[in-house]
Parts: sequence; structure tokens; C-alpha cells
Amino acid sequence: MNINPKMIKKIILIVVIILVIIILCMVLLNHTEKQEISKENFQTDTEIVYTNEIKKVTQETMFYTVESCINKYYGYISQNKYNDEPTDVDNEFTEEDLQISEQLRLTALYHLLNKQYISENSITEDNVERFIKEYDEAVKFTANTMNVLENENISVYAVYGQVENYYTSEKIEEVYFIVELDEKINTFSIEPIEDVNSIDDIKLEIINEDVENNTDNKFTYTRVNEEDASRRYFELYKQLMLNSPKEAYTYLNEEYRNKRFENVENFENYISSNYQELSGITIRQYLVNRYDDYIEYVCKDQYENLYIFNVTAVKEYTAKLDTYTISTEKFLETYENATAQEKVQMNVDKWFSMLNTRDYRAAYNVLDETFRNDNFGSEEAFETYMREMYPLHYEISLEDFSEQSDVYTQQIKYYDITGENELRNENTIIMQLGEGTDFVMSFFVRRH
Repeated sequence: MNINPKMIKKIILIVVIILVIIILCMVLLNHTEKQEISKENFQTDTEIVYTNEIKKVTQETMFYTVESCINKYYGYISQNKYNDEPTDVDNEFTEEDLQISEQLRLTALYHLLNKQYISENSITEDNVERFIKEYDEAVKFTANTMNVLENENISVYAVYGQVENYYTSEKIEEVYFIVELDEKINTFSIEPIEDVNSIDDIKLEIINEDVENNTDNKFTYTRVNEEDASRRYFELYKQLMLNSPKEAYTYLNEEYRNKRFENVENFENYISSNYQELSGITIRQYLVNRYDDYIEYVCKDQYENLYIFNVTAVKEYTAKLDTYTISTEKFLETYENATAQEKVQMNVDKWFSMLNTRDYRAAYNVLDETFRNDNFGSEEAFETYMREMYPLHYEISLEDFSEQSDVYTQQIKYYDITGENELRNENTIIMQLGEGTDFVMSFFVRRH
């Protein structure tokens, strides 16, 4: 059968047109997907409904993005104060160079200020220095709390935080700001706020439709994923414990702190007694659980100790330093349905967790009264003994188990998880179970 050449050309033309259409659709689809992926990095999957409600900032990415904007401001303030120690290098800058540099610095600071703030105070590039607080040393900013009011175009943040020495992180003063973000073109402006006692005293309103781009006021997002957030809370609370134990105490869950420490003095004694060890803790694992009203960050250090942070807004959280002081619902359910042997094993794990967290008070209180009086006589003597004979951090393996007249014997082997001692030691735990999760126990006391 002969095919008309004109028909072949027509078929080829139709196929080419179809292919071009398919390729164009794929390019458009790919472009759309890229835009959506980029957007989802900073927002939730649910549709955003904008209201006139001022809310706490709950997105880690936005919180630290705003913080970085304020740090850009303090970066210009500190521009000539970094690394100002004497050096052997001759200064190659002339007085004219330094004046030009200073003028550029002041111009950049002017460009970061909110235009309404500029208008209300008649600020110009020539007089902006009068509205900028200078410091004798290089400084940085750490945000503590943020509120936000947002619409489709602009987000306005009220920010409370502190100015710190750039090198030592020593607190200098508390400050407040209003920060505007224009997420369409990634620009921002800031306004220093004075004469307020609380972040909630700052009135937020959206006046401007955009934040003009003046080259100095561009921002980039500080992306914070779950691992970053876990590390930030772990390091934040570690530094609080080491540097401000009274403040760290206020962040502990109220029920937890009353049960484990009873008062702030006991907590401060715990920090001072374990200061060197706490100084060296690092996060090794993390777990994030999301609930309706809060996010739970569970962090584990190199000693297998747990730190639990329940976060309702960024940097607004309560902390727990273990999971045994207040039993979780999951633990209670598991314990209730466990056999006697399983309950003994769970309690042995709990007791070694107390030792690993240096919670000698709790470890002492679960000892059989006659046993502890005969062998130690006081909580202080018990702590002295344990610090001398069990100075490291241990993991255990469960060996032989036996029962006689409701008295349970559990053989264990334990070894150092820090790597300082390779010996595997053995001990015998004798335990009686009580009501609920109560138990009393004793163990073989070894002496030198």
C-alpha cells in the first residue's frame, strides 16, 4: 500500500506539536513543584488563615530568621570592634578611609530602620548616629520571646531578648524590637523599642504594604529542622544549668522539680556537685513527638541520660532531666501488665538511671531501710560511697533471675559506657515489689 508523502509530513507535524505541548507542561509542572517545595520549607502543610490576632511564634525557622535580622543590625554596630587586640600588622588605612567606612556603616544602619520610625523621629543618614546605641565591645543578640502579627504581605514581630558580649556571651542588657519581614522580596526593617516592661506591652500593627529593598536590608531564612531544634534546646538548657542555675530551675516542670529537687538550693547543689560532668555533656540522639498543644524534644547524651523539653512556643518550654521521677503513661501501662520478673528488670534499669544522672537521693530512698542503715547510715555517706565505687556511667545486662517467697534476686553485669574502664563487673540485686510502682532493694556492697 502506497502512503501519500503529504500525509506522512502531516502525521510527523502533529507528533512534533504533541511532543512540544507535553514538554511545556512538564516544565511548567516542574517549576510549580519547585515553588511549592521552597514554600513548604517555611510553612505548614495546612492552609494559612490570616487574622488580626497577635500570636506567639511557634516556627523555629521564623524565630531564628528574625533573630538573625537583629544580629545584622548589631553586626554593623560592632563593625569596628571585632578582633581589636593589638597586632604586629601596620594599619594601612588612612583617616579618610576610616571616615568613609564609618559613613558606610551609618548608612547601612539607617537602611535597616523602619521607615515610620525614621519619619516620626526625623532621622537622616547624617543624624542616625544619635539614635543608635553604641557599645564598648563587640556584641550579639539572643532572642528570648517573640510575638507576631501577619497578613499575606507583611509579618510584624515583637521581640524580647538580650545583648551579649560577642565572645563571652555575658549578658549586657535586655532589649526590645519590632521587626517587619516582607517575605515576597526577603527584606526587613527594625525599630528599637524603649520604655516597656514586657513584650506584651508592644502594640503590633501592619501599616506598610511592603519593605523597600535598599540592598542592606535583605535577609535569608535560617532553616531549622528537628535535629537543629533538638540541639538548640539541649545546648540552651545546658548553658542555663552551668551559668544561671536559678533560672534553669524555673524552666523545670513544676511537678517534676518539686518531686526531684524540692527546692532551688538542692538544684544548685546538684549543679555544683556535677559541674565538670555537665560541662562535657553532648547530645548523641534525639526524638521529636508532636502533640496538639506542644512539641516534645527528647535528647540523649553520651551517658544515656535523657533531657525532655515540652515546647509550646519557640524557647517557651518546660524541662525534665529524667523519665523516672514522674512515670510516663506508657511506663505505667507497661509496668501494670508486666510479670514480676519484668517489673524487677524495669526497676533495676530505673535504679541505674538514677546513678547515671547522679540522683543519689532517689537511689538511696529506694533502698531497704535496714540495709541502708546498716551499710551507709545517711544519704551523704551513700553518695560518698557511690561516687568512689561507681564513678563512671554504666550500662547493664541482666543475667540469672530467681524468686523465693516474694523476694526476687537479679544477677547483673555492668560495664562503663564512657570507655574509661573496660572491665565488666557483676553484682546481685535483691528486690521486693510494693504497691503500684513502689519497690525496695539492696545490693552487694563491695569495699576496697
